[in-house]
Amino acid sequence: MALAAATGLAGSGAASPLHATRGPCAAAGLLVRTATARRSYPAGKPVTIRVTVRNLTRSSCWVPLGSCLPQVLIAATDGTVVWNRAAIQVVCVVHGSRMLRPGTTTFAVVTWNGESCAGRDPKTCPGGPVRPGVYRATANWSSLRRGSTTFVVRPS
Repeated sequence: MALAAATGLAGSGAASPLHATRGPCAAAGLLVRTATARRSYPAGKPVTIRVTVRNLTRSSCWVPLGSCLPQVLIAATDGTVVWNRAAIQVVCVVHGSRMLRPGTTTFAVVTWNGESCAGRDPKTCPGGPVRPGVYRATANWSSLRRGSTTFVVRPS
């Protein structure tokens, strides 16, 4: 299945005495971006997705971290969801948070194995490689703002 391969912080995450820490980041103060490592992938091969969240405010705030964060959905051009990252997790757990100073970012790298899994849990995933075509990866960070990107799955 897929897993979060890495998380990281761009810039310093430590609080500065000049910037008050105020608690969870408000959705309006964040920018979420989603990108794939390449524009196209052979059918059935892993797709690497990087989700970045940036604090656009003038105050430090916190974003949650966890086994299902960021949440990523992959859909075909007709809107049919072919992969739901939360479906592959047995239990979604929030395990802490990361402070973002003004203007700083944090990111997570999610790897999708290229197989269909849009059920509600691992048992309801039909599996098998998705068909060649154009797909959209959409990510959100704890129901905050969303970012999306398109990529191509080509015949292998």
